[in-house]
Amino acid sequence: MNITAIKENPAAQTSLTEGDFHQAILDAAYAHWQEPDAKEWDYRTMTEQAAKTYGEEAQLFVLLGKYNQQVNNGGHSQYIGNGYADGSGGAFAKHEELTLHQDMISLFRKYHLDCLPHGVAILQILQDLRIELD
Repeated sequence: MNITAIKENPAAQTSLTEGDFHQAILDAAYAHWQEPDAKEWDYRTMTEQAAKTYGEEAQLFVLLGKYNQQVNNGGHSQYIGNGYADGSGGAFAKHEELTLHQDMISLFRKYHLDCLPHGVAILQILQDLRIELD
């Protein structure tokens, strides 16, 4: 992970001062999404840009951060319905794929987060997510 680039990003300064490195990664990644040349980006593009700028690990932390925020706020249905599982973003669209969610699982495994305390349980929750259409 390009820690130097994160530390140099002005948007990350408050979170770094507070000792919240995870939030600093999110702040830096989301700041790029707010730039004028990124107006047409969807959520997937933003996370891919985070990977290019700060490393795949940063992309993983962005994905986990949004997953946590969405699920804790409105459950898995909100996470899927708002387009974060497929990467398109945007509510009220038809979201039937879990492509970006699957990418998050792959990165979770690649960086061996299942070796952390509760990592196996978290991985199981991520893997158990299914879309059920009625």
